[in-house]
This record gives sequence, structure tokens and C-alpha cells, in this order.
Amino acid sequence: MKRLVQGSCLGLAVLGACGGSPPAPAKAADPAVADPPAADSTATAAETPEPAVPRAKIIEVLPGKNSPDDRRVKISFDNPTGTPCTFTSYTLVWSGGRKTIEEKPFVIPAGGKRERALIVHPNDGDLAKLKVEGSEVEVNAGCSKE
Repeated sequence: MKRLVQGSCLGLAVLGACGGSPPAPAKAADPAVADPPAADSTATAAETPEPAVPRAKIIEVLPGKNSPDDRRVKISFDNPTGTPCTFTSYTLVWSGGRKTIEEKPFVIPAGGKRERALIVHPNDGDLAKLKVEGSEVEVNAGCSKE
């Protein structure tokens, strides 16, 4: 008889009728409810750091090949968008000057990168101040809408 009562109580415990603490499956449901917001916050965190827009950055500044007075600036262009982007112009800006390139538009496919070298002459500004740190590249780019 004792076994029968225990067995009945165990059977009822599964149904939640024996009292005591709530059954484990009910607690397991709570984390499942919490999971979707965690997934949403992960997606938001991935989108928050940097907007998906075409951009460029200076990789290094080297001496000119043809003249020691010139500088050769290596620039990395990045298209993190989901569509191809046409870079129509870009401007190298530093504390001692600026140089804009407009004559040769180029296309970078969705998610693509490209490197270019820009020759900067002394008449473009103070080349002694042209450093990777403190300089930037402003881009003018349009992306197709597919």
C-alpha cells in the first residue's frame, strides 16, 4: 500500500498536484521565453557598432617612388553594404592639407574591399604632417538599389 501511495504521489507530482516546489519543466520554460530577446539584443549589438556605409582608411604613408619629396599613401576602400557601390571621388585630409581625386570612379561589389595608392606632392600641403594617425579619407560613393 505504501508503494501505491508513493507511486500515486509521484504520478501526481508530475502533474504538479503533490505540492512542494514547481516541477523543473516549468522553470525550463522561463529561459526559453528569455531567449528571443537575447537573440534580438545580439542582432542589435551587431548593427550598433558601425553603420554599413562605404568608407576608406589610410593603411600607410610611404616615400614617393619617383621623387623623395612626394608621398605614396596606401588607402583601403571598404563596401560593407549588400549592394555594389561606385566611389565617385575621395579626399585625403590631414592637418597639413588635403587632396581630392575625382577623375576615376570605381565600383566595389557588395561586401568587397579595394586598395589604391595615392601620390601626394609637396604642393598638396605640408607632407611632414601627413601621417596615418590623425589623417582620414572622406568618400563620395553611391550604392545601387537592387
